Amino acid sequence: MSRVILVCMALCALRLAAAAESDLLPVVAGEVLHANTVEFGLLSFRDVVTRPELRGRQLIFDRCQGKTYGGMVYGSLAVELPPADHPDAATMYRGRFELANADLATVLRQLSGNQQSLSGVVSGWLEFAIPSDRPEQMTGRGELTIRKASLVQLPVLANLLVGDPAGAKGQDQLDTRFEIGDGKLTLVFARLDSPAAQISIAGHIDFNGDLHLGIEPAFTNKVADAVSLGVATLILNPLTRRAARFAVRGQITHPVLVSDPFGSSKE
Repeated sequence: MSRVILVCMALCALRLAAAAESDLLPVVAGEVLHANTVEFGLLSFRDVVTRPELRGRQLIFDRCQGKTYGGMVYGSLAVELPPADHPDAATMYRGRFELANADLATVLRQLSGNQQSLSGVVSGWLEFAIPSDRPEQMTGRGELTIRKASLVQLPVLANLLVGDPAGAKGQDQLDTRFEIGDGKLTLVFARLDSPAAQISIAGHIDFNGDLHLGIEPAFTNKVADAVSLGVATLILNPLTRRAARFAVRGQITHPVLVSDPFGSSKE
């Protein structure tokens, strides 16, 4: 986080500790704070504005707003300070944020240095709780949508499709719902809609970046459907989906595609 917000949190913690013996609490009443840059994990936000307010032993950063990767982020963060009689207890961070219209290529370029010609507009929301002493015990849930995207350009997906996926750039959409806990991000629902295929994705991603995913495309049999009035898709899709079922392993920066027609690889 930025030094401005960290200093504010530290001062409030010191005031709480000093007031413990007299049961008097300091007042933080919503003065506007501005930070040029705020970093949270690997993510970076600019021109962040918020209003801190102390409610009991919760320091609330309300009405947060900032710029990120060509889009905007909005939300709130609650910092649950340790009780006065247990000053060494962990601080808990709880928040909910919404992301609007971020640029996928910019996000990937900052996180990994290579966006692999991928593009899209990212929006979604996230709720989370993080203990300060055990960040790996983070829990949460959220939704993410990437629209106007070129995602099947990713080699691990392009290998599934017949023909050149570059001819349909900017027409993909990825919709996901996920949960966070037990050291991993689990996909509750994930589907990639492309002119070439509809791809279902299931499994989880460990916090260390290890992939445990399964993907299963349902191809669009346009030529056959024109002749058979849709019967071809009804007959062929169960066969093509099973034949093209794959497991994705490796690291998130270096995914590996493994044929898995019978679902033998556990996600």
